[in-house]
Amino acid sequence: IYRPCFRCPQNCVPTVHTFEHHFHNRTDKFALYQIIGTMAANVAGEEMIIRPLGGGQEVGRSCILLKYRERQIMLDCGAHPGREGNDSLPFFDLIDNPEEIDLILITHFHIDHVAALPYFTEKTNFRGKVLMTHATKAVMKILLSDNIKLQSRSNMLYNEQDLQNCVEKIDTIDFHQTIDFKGIKVSSLGISRRTYSCIHVFLTTN
Repeated sequence: IYRPCFRCPQNCVPTVHTFEHHFHNRTDKFALYQIIGTMAANVAGEEMIIRPLGGGQEVGRSCILLKYRERQIMLDCGAHPGREGNDSLPFFDLIDNPEEIDLILITHFHIDHVAALPYFTEKTNFRGKVLMTHATKAVMKILLSDNIKLQSRSNMLYNEQDLQNCVEKIDTIDFHQTIDFKGIKVSSLGISRRTYSCIHVFLTTN
């Protein structure tokens, strides 16, 4: 699986992620993510296990699960903007138990990075902490409220009340502030003058 992807005209960089865009339906992609997760789980010692749940070589449903020692952290929880219903979600099926996730960090408010968050906080047994900047929280609520109106009733993942309940569970972090949560140190750094690129969250661990 680490061989170069010769099916691509651009001859992709030989990594696991380069193969994901050749799998067009959810069943095939789920199988590929299972392979990736299994390979990552074989890492021994003190190394961090990184399991992509979405966003590999595609725009949408960015979501990565990090495991280090006894801690689990989810980076982003986005939806695929070109799909509807469950098909737009990250591969949450690969998570053994959402209740074991300690922290969700949202980097910014784009749909492909945050639109699955209300589903995950309200439709699963996740009980951890959700952290993002003030700007991300404010804009996220507006964007996701509009997004709900665009969803067909048969494929709605959550409603306005679910969104409100989700927003109430979100904690915020200021720029250049560092928060220590269960031994996880999270810092928010402004990296440009543009709002959307000033709200990325960077992570260090003890």
